[in-house]
Amino acid sequence: MGIVAREGIHGLTMQAVADRVGCSVGTVYTHFSSKGVLIADLQDVSVQRITQSFVDVRSRSHALAAERDATDRDRAAADLVLFGEFFIAAWDAYPEESHMLFSVLSERGEIVPEPELDRVVASTLTLLALGQEVIEAAIATEVITDGPVADRVIMAASALLGVLLISHLGHLDPSAFDHRRLTRSTWRDLLKGWGMGPADEAWGVDHVDRLAEAGSLAPDPG
Repeated sequence: MGIVAREGIHGLTMQAVADRVGCSVGTVYTHFSSKGVLIADLQDVSVQRITQSFVDVRSRSHALAAERDATDRDRAAADLVLFGEFFIAAWDAYPEESHMLFSVLSERGEIVPEPELDRVVASTLTLLALGQEVIEAAIATEVITDGPVADRVIMAASALLGVLLISHLGHLDPSAFDHRRLTRSTWRDLLKGWGMGPADEAWGVDHVDRLAEAGSLAPDPG
């Protein structure tokens, strides 16, 4: 996956993999029948890893919310803030996996064979479904206004991953291309556009800050 993080999905060739692990191309083909199958396997593993990490940190967040006697509205506000902060933390903690997730959403062309594509899409939809749960709970508790949930989930994932990509320009100007600051600002602007008020935002931010003090916002799922 490190090849993808450095060179993009098109830089992932069977020869590049063989060179990376120190074996022959023929050996790689004994494990993966094609480049498409290899990419599908990497994408699937990456998305599952990121998904489980979010499940784990959200479980910690809910436990902390219970300790604080948080209301359903408080918990929904915290989940919204956490969703954006998780993407930032995961990008830094799991760069290879994050780039594979981005490739699922952004690459054009028939890179992955149709039978394998269904498996990758299913894993990606599981992650997006978690975002849907977060947004639906926020709507139900009136943290944000009613609106098209599926559209908001896709907008959120696309916006967050898109802004995070500027991390590649950080060496040019660390301040101007601060991917954490800009991604956080993008997410907060989206939430405000969906109707999140300052009180809910403040509670959510404080909660996630407390959560971060206790451990990583993108924990290793093991």
